[in-house]
Amino acid sequence: MWKNSQEVAVTDIGSKKLLFSFKDRKTGLQIMQNGPLNVKGNMVNLRLWREGESVFEVDHDFMEFWIQVHGIPHDLMEKETGIVIGEMLGVLAEAEDPKVDGVLRRPYMRIRVSIKITKALPTGF
Repeated sequence: MWKNSQEVAVTDIGSKKLLFSFKDRKTGLQIMQNGPLNVKGNMVNLRLWREGESVFEVDHDFMEFWIQVHGIPHDLMEKETGIVIGEMLGVLAEAEDPKVDGVLRRPYMRIRVSIKITKALPTGF
């Protein structure tokens, strides 16, 4: 899963939860930023374990995903459109500008959104 498996320790804590402990905070945050992770067909929802919080109190109802949005009219291919769509889907983390120096670089939008995974995705806009 990671280049150097010595940088992470995995402990089964029961209740279908695993505790991932990283050698340093920077490594853990970098791995979380590059997620979500998929291991043998199963999504791995890494969350921060905050000081003073029981490991069983960590909320796993939300996951961040990079989403591609296709079919946007050319004149609406703007970062602002991505922001509006991202906020409709969940909590917007990032909306990429599909244009570089005013030139459209790809035919779709890319947005990173934190989505409540216990609910169905909304359809249509």
